[in-house]
Amino acid sequence: MGMPRCGTSPITVAIAGRSDLVRRGLRAIIETAYHIARIGEATTAAEAAGLIEVQSPHVLLIEMELGLDITGLTRHIKTAVPAIKIIVLHDVEDALPMWDILSSGVGCIVLSNQPPTVLLATIEYLSGWTAAVDEALSSCSVSIHRRLSG
Repeated sequence: MGMPRCGTSPITVAIAGRSDLVRRGLRAIIETAYHIARIGEATTAAEAAGLIEVQSPHVLLIEMELGLDITGLTRHIKTAVPAIKIIVLHDVEDALPMWDILSSGVGCIVLSNQPPTVLLATIEYLSGWTAAVDEALSSCSVSIHRRLSG
């Protein structure tokens, strides 16, 4: 499926959001990327915190929704799993202060009106996937060169 990984492991992603429709859409987007694996979903903040503590994904996607204490959830998750990268999907019309969200430990806010490629590129960037691929490709090319010359 897709290009060979050549020693890189997939980026693991968990999805948190109340809307089944949004979670299904995110799942469909993630399934198009051979190098990203969805490891779980949560519909509440408590489920998200539990999922993160057990599964320790590289990235958590959180759907911004009314009534969700995004800053509290982010601080809790970052305390439990400091290396996790958090992406918040935010509606451009939401009035919640962006600075509060970012200062809580969120790695990036992706506006919900962006195309799927923006979300995938953000996941790749925050997880350091492009650097891992560069290193893996370099190792593969050295290995191939040795085989061809030896």
